[in-house]
Order: sequence, then structure tokens, then C-alpha cells
Amino acid sequence: MFGICSFNLVAIRSEATDRSEMVTQLLFGDVYELLEESENGKWLKIRILEDEYVGWMDKKLFTAFSAQEAEKLKSEPEIISLDTVGFLTTEKISFPIFFGSYLPFYDGTYVYLSNSRLSFNGKTKQLKENLEQTILHTAHSFLHTPYLWGGKSHAGIDCSGLVQIVFRSNGHKLKRDAYQQASMGSPVEHIEKAKSCDLAFFSNDAGRVTHVGILLDNATIIHAHGKVRVDKIDALGIINGDTGLYSHKLSGIRRIIDG
Repeated sequence: MFGICSFNLVAIRSEATDRSEMVTQLLFGDVYELLEESENGKWLKIRILEDEYVGWMDKKLFTAFSAQEAEKLKSEPEIISLDTVGFLTTEKISFPIFFGSYLPFYDGTYVYLSNSRLSFNGKTKQLKENLEQTILHTAHSFLHTPYLWGGKSHAGIDCSGLVQIVFRSNGHKLKRDAYQQASMGSPVEHIEKAKSCDLAFFSNDAGRVTHVGILLDNATIIHAHGKVRVDKIDALGIINGDTGLYSHKLSGIRRIIDG
């Protein structure tokens, strides 16, 4: 059984309780597979189809999406909203959706979802793999966005969420967490050989990858740490522009875009 996100910024939690941490969010139009229901019937364990991320969502926010609809959607152009905050409207309601949200079955005027027709007149684009400059422009649009663990929007975002949504909106679909993203693409041997749009990864004292950012060149990085910010980077790690101290220890660089 499948579902589709018909709200905005639906919290996905690590466990089936409101007290559990939010590990990611669903944006409008995200499709997911239902895996199981909690014993109390209040929570659903789901797998997000795009990145295979697994977590728990509040059952009250579930919108059914048939296997036939999911299969049909695969053959449709992938259209996303480019507005920081856009609005879907019907005759009765208007509600917001955030940058990078999918617009299922969009015909240029209406989104069709669960027997509903929703009007959208914001900026859109069909997904394709874009050039480095476009990716960097998208990343800069998030500058000063506050850090939010599990966040994926201009209302609040974490380090790997920033990377994922920036690349997603430019036609490159990445995994959700930093340690997962660290297995994608191809390795870059040394920061001197790095280029813009390479991903830099950083580890904790135990050697686990816990942070990621997007290189603007081989000496500067945009990343989410307190807020989305630009800092210097060298072979040791990130140099915080406010304190002049190292904030993260470099563990590796991966190239997502070849050429």
C-alpha cells in the first residue's frame, strides 16, 4: 500500500511517538510505501520511495495513493515548485507548500491528487540535471536558514537535508543522511583536487560521518551549522568564520557531478 504527502513538512520520526526525534520531513507530493502500523494504531512506519528512508508518521496525516497511481506517476514529468513558499488553492482552502515540493499530475494550472483539483500558479520547473552554477545558486538561496534537525525547507534545515534538497531540485537524487550520502558518487583524493559542487564530509571522534556540506570551490563551503552559512575549508576541516576555529574535521570528499 502506498501513500502520498498531501500536507507540507510532515514530520517523520525515529520511533512511533511524538516524543521521538524528527529524522526527516515529507514535502508535498512525496510518495511513500506503508510498511506497518503501530500496535496502538496511531502511527505508520513508511519507506519514502525517492531515497528509501524509513521512519514513522502520524496516521492522521496519511493520504492513500494506489499502486496504479504510483506507477502512472512514474511516467509523468517530474515538476517541482520553485517558490520558497507557494500556495495550492481550491474553492474552499489555500495552503502552503515549500521549495522543492513535487506537483503530481500537474498540467500547468492544476495539481490532481486524491480526486481533488488544486490550483497552483507559482514558479515551477521540470527536473533535469543542471549545471554547477545553478546548483550553487540554489544552495545560496538557503543562506541564513536556521538549523533544524530533520528539516528540509527554508523554515529550517539540517546539513544533509540542505544537500539533498539542493541536489534534488537540480535533478540529482541523493540519500537522506550524511553517512549515506558519503557512499555516493566517486572519491576525490585531496581537497586541492576538489571543485564546486563536490560534497565534503566530516566525522566525529569515533570516525562516523556526521556532517556534510557543498563546496563552492576547494577553499569555501556552504553548510548548515546553526544556520546555513559559508565558511573556509582546508585539508583539516571547516574553519568557522566567526570564531576562526575548526568546527568540523574533514573525513572525505565525493564528486556527485562528473565532468
